[in-house]
Amino acid sequence: MIRFSGLSQPRVTNFWRHSVNALKPSIVVDAGVNYGEVLLSSEYPADSVIAAIEANELLLPYLGRSIEEHPNATQIQIVHALVSDEDKEKASFFVNKLHSGLSSAHPEYSGSSRQVVLPTTTIDSIFKDRDVNRDSLLFKMDIEGYEWHALRGMKRLLTQCETVVGCIEFNFAYLHSKNIDTAKFLFYLKESFVVCTVNRRGQLVEFTDPVNEVPKYFALDKGCNDLMLLSRRDLFDLLK
Repeated sequence: MIRFSGLSQPRVTNFWRHSVNALKPSIVVDAGVNYGEVLLSSEYPADSVIAAIEANELLLPYLGRSIEEHPNATQIQIVHALVSDEDKEKASFFVNKLHSGLSSAHPEYSGSSRQVVLPTTTIDSIFKDRDVNRDSLLFKMDIEGYEWHALRGMKRLLTQCETVVGCIEFNFAYLHSKNIDTAKFLFYLKESFVVCTVNRRGQLVEFTDPVNEVPKYFALDKGCNDLMLLSRRDLFDLLK
């Protein structure tokens, strides 16, 4: 991953790198870290606390070896769990045997998936002993339609951290296939964040009416599958 600079997702990776440089985040969370393509593309401040969360145990040896080569290796905690809005001892997870990035907590009964059982965690619980009021949080979520659950499970961080910047996958086709109400999801995001995306030129684009604007924009720009979330409007000017 370090060798290829994490550019399997260029829009997300470039936004992530720019955010790291601009924010100098004290808390970094990558939920659905996969092989570390995005997380390991940047170097972080020496005092950053970094959580790499992955539910697919088959990826952990590869992720661990890549982390060992990263400058911030000692600061990165690997969390093997399913990210959700509650802490439970057991939950089903469906590992896609053909494409690691398609593994999901949403039921997938097919020949290409294998059901496993593992604990769930909220992101808030990972940082339950930390006073986050002065923290700057940078997070990414790519957890195949479970982003809404994960966001509800980090309410304390989202409301108490001084600065919050995030990036979540938002694939309309996939969300609809799992019967997720994208309009309600977008309304929820609008209530909590300044909602943006990154265009073909790598520029940040703000949606003032995400419920109506995001579907139209994504329909025109087929390369858009992610939303960038900012806790304050001034962060748009910092990151655009």
